[in-house]
Amino acid sequence: MKTPTVNVITILNTTLQSITSFPDTPEGNREAEDFFKECYKEHNDPEGTTGVLQMMESEFICMLDDGVYDDGVGFQLILSHST
Repeated sequence: MKTPTVNVITILNTTLQSITSFPDTPEGNREAEDFFKECYKEHNDPEGTTGVLQMMESEFICMLDDGVYDDGVGFQLILSHST
């Protein structure tokens, strides 16, 4: 039996770090987007010590629509649907 999921994939320096899956339902999609945003915020600390620039909310929404965040120095988040 295949179960449709939405996944938040974390990659660091081309190495898979984690895959967190949620049911591919309206509620599961919201949870996955919230988790994606949490991972993004965790990576981009407010003190700026990671060296990654903070983006505006509108830029973040576009990034979320694309389902990909790449900080350009080895950290990536991918939002992916699968069965």
